[in-house]
Amino acid sequence: MLPILLALTMALPQDTILPRWHPLARYLDSSLARRAFPGAVVAVGRRDSLLFLLAVGRLDYRDGAPVTPRTVYDLASLTKVVGLTTAAMMLVTESPPAANAGT
Repeated sequence: MLPILLALTMALPQDTILPRWHPLARYLDSSLARRAFPGAVVAVGRRDSLLFLLAVGRLDYRDGAPVTPRTVYDLASLTKVVGLTTAAMMLVTESPPAANAGT
């Protein structure tokens, strides 16, 4: 999956944003202006198509390098929470109701 995403990032010019994605781009810009984060990369895809790609800001608040579509962020601390929450919710939605629930 990663090689496909990297190939797609090179295929879509960053300054080409379809009108349907303008609200997301504006939100990122306004969040950056409010200093919610120093920089971000957002990629939205569906199956094998890249629908939206935008890199904004810098790597840190001081004089960090500009963020690019190829910037990689360390999400190690988030993977536990996101993975566990997703797995738990999948189990909840797939589990049949307990036979004696509420008795």
